[in-house]
Amino acid sequence: MVRLNILLLFLVVLEPYTFNILTRANLAIQFGQDVSAYYAVDLSGMNLVMAYFIHLATREKKELVPAELTRRFKPSRNYALVVGLIFAISAIPVFSAPVPRDLLENRYLDTRGSRGLALKDIWQAK
Repeated sequence: MVRLNILLLFLVVLEPYTFNILTRANLAIQFGQDVSAYYAVDLSGMNLVMAYFIHLATREKKELVPAELTRRFKPSRNYALVVGLIFAISAIPVFSAPVPRDLLENRYLDTRGSRGLALKDIWQAK
């Protein structure tokens, strides 16, 4: 059985890698449009594991956290759970939208640090 702290560590290490692929246009073309779903699954997993850790810490039977702090941690547990579920639902293929190849090929946006085109310029170019 995989321990949850090892799973969380793996997901935290994986997040910058998938974010880098997601933001680089030439890498996004190579790996396809599924990178967005992988990134959403990664963020979903991190939030759900953190929600479970907060839940374990705030259980009143164990008394790991004082009662005053338990009331403060429960909303953050609920927020992490909701955010994790939203990311998990967004990874479902039904919610994916095709990205225009022009945008992936970096014709409209320049990611090398120089000034890119404004959104109004993109719509006027079409």
